[in-house]
Amino acid sequence: MFLENVTLAQLRAATKAQIVTFITNKLTSMTKLQIVIWLMDNVLEIADAQPEVIYKDGQITRLTECIRDTYTGDVLRYKRVIWTYYDLPGNPVDTITIIIADPNMTVISKRVIKHFVDGRQPVME
Repeated sequence: MFLENVTLAQLRAATKAQIVTFITNKLTSMTKLQIVIWLMDNVLEIADAQPEVIYKDGQITRLTECIRDTYTGDVLRYKRVIWTYYDLPGNPVDTITIIIADPNMTVISKRVIKHFVDGRQPVME
């Protein structure tokens, strides 16, 4: 069957339609139990629940995800993304901060992407 035991390079080379067809055909022929087992065997980590999303004035300001191990259910890490906006017409994005924290909410990494309104490319701070 196409897309079984493929390399990452081969998967990247496949079209979206090929990937969707493969997954649809695979899932259609499976029972619910088989789908759960297939996902647990093929998905290393999943979000705990729907991400917590905070909006202000119609714009996203914060998104938080809890990532759990699919086998044990243990929390692996948390991911928080925080947006700030320029106080200009259209409210363009100023910064995007990505924070990865361990299960105790100790920061493991923090990246800040700074955007510019003058057309320059965003930079990592």
